[in-house]
Amino acid sequence: MRAFGLARLVTASLALVVGLGLAVGTANVAQANGCGVPFNAGTYSLSSRAHFTVLGGCDPTASYVLVNDVDLAGITVAKRTNFTGTFDGRGFTIRNMTVTASAMFDVGGAGATFRRVHFENAMVRSGSGQQSSSAGGLVGDSNGPLTISDSSFRGTVVAENSDNSSTGGLVGRTALGVVANFTNVSSTATVIGGPTESAHAGGILGWSSGTTTFADSSFLGTGSGGSGLSGAAGGVLGFGA
Repeated sequence: MRAFGLARLVTASLALVVGLGLAVGTANVAQANGCGVPFNAGTYSLSSRAHFTVLGGCDPTASYVLVNDVDLAGITVAKRTNFTGTFDGRGFTIRNMTVTASAMFDVGGAGATFRRVHFENAMVRSGSGQQSSSAGGLVGDSNGPLTISDSSFRGTVVAENSDNSSTGGLVGRTALGVVANFTNVSSTATVIGGPTESAHAGGILGWSSGTTTFADSSFLGTGSGGSGLSGAAGGVLGFGA
């Protein structure tokens, strides 16, 4: 009887700890630091504005799932650098996003996958006075394999007073040798490259230094490169090296 009572006490205590998000483990650590609610180990749901204000400090290898539309008006999204996980928007919409650090994500060498992500009335800026900057509605720089599918962007992407800028509706730049695949992707945007040397702007991707494929993808809007040396602007792709 005593052993049975002790077992019930231990079980109740563990349930309380897990409920508070204090248990040891990836899922509950993510819940405790505001990076989403765990579906299971390594997969977290995003549902509120607060999740996007701390995104820059969240696990870069995890999978994130959007579970409802989100209005980000009045806040600035924190960019997650070196991201190598997955982001699934599940067809929901991120509205009124503002990014001042070039993108929501930079992708690391192991690559990343994005699907069913939709933006409306987004404003993305690279930051003023930077050299070799990139800006994209979803990804600034991708240094590894990149897959984006069933996604759309509506808004403005601007490289502010930056030399050698790469600006795209969804992705700013892919690094040398990177394979990037875009399937069923659309961009309705104003894409503005930097006003000076070697500025490149594309409706979906600003600069490709690897192998890039577009399938069932489109751009409707305007794109402008810089007035300096080697500036270029294109429809879905600004410049391919």
